[in-house]
Amino acid sequence: MGLDQSAGKMMTMEWGHLKNKETGKPQTYEDYGPYDWRKHARLHMFMKDAWHRQNQDAKDEEVYHFTEVELQFDDIDRLQEAIDTGYIEYFCEGGFFWGHQFQEDSCEVYKKQDLEFVEFAKIELSKGNTITYRCSW
Repeated sequence: MGLDQSAGKMMTMEWGHLKNKETGKPQTYEDYGPYDWRKHARLHMFMKDAWHRQNQDAKDEEVYHFTEVELQFDDIDRLQEAIDTGYIEYFCEGGFFWGHQFQEDSCEVYKKQDLEFVEFAKIELSKGNTITYRCSW
């Protein structure tokens, strides 16, 4: 149990070890990708802020329980700044299942991937594709 996060564009992905019994081909599913994180609390706080900017009239409970946000160019620019500053403005005060207790470590561990995601998102947005962040816990 914990915060699972994914982002990117809608893609068809393989389950890997699961095969279709009739065809022998890997089973597939559709989800946002190709980026996944586990308990990256400050990234989640950033995305929560992005969702709240798009839904300014939302009640506090709705902001807390958001699960998906479509990202725009300005969100990606803000994300670049957040990564460069170690997400200093996106401290997570709580949420054991979000990994708040090791959020500084997560920023370092995921920094390269976060930067790769920024570049991916810029390219895909410039092609007219939709970039989405999704989470569950």
